[in-house]
Amino acid sequence: MSDNRKEERKNAKTFFGIYSKPEGTLIGYLIDLTKEGMKIKSLHDIKSGIDYEFRMELPFEIEKINEIIFLASCKWSKKCPDSRYFESGFAIIDTSPDTSEQFKILLASKLFSSEADKLHISLSMVAAKEKS
Repeated sequence: MSDNRKEERKNAKTFFGIYSKPEGTLIGYLIDLTKEGMKIKSLHDIKSGIDYEFRMELPFEIEKINEIIFLASCKWSKKCPDSRYFESGFAIIDTSPDTSEQFKILLASKLFSSEADKLHISLSMVAAKEKS
């Protein structure tokens, strides 16, 4: 599995439920997100090579958005080591302007952190510890 990601992943700081749109069944929870894709954790293996219609439920309204409905294609799915969970990677294939704008707003919110954010926090903690 190669990493062809163009943008840095943003890690979810809270739970975002991912539901199948037609049935409303909980599929799993968002782990990370970019404008092009996402990774979710679930209790079930998700078949790759299939397009899915999802509804992502936001924990609260952000700029009048409380859910995002979109299409995504499962690229891979694997069982997590030493766990009963699975992780699955999806490419977001719904490129409508409304959906793209909703993801842009969501990614800019404080509900996500980047690897750079984590590094900055870690370095700040080290610096503070060295001062004491």
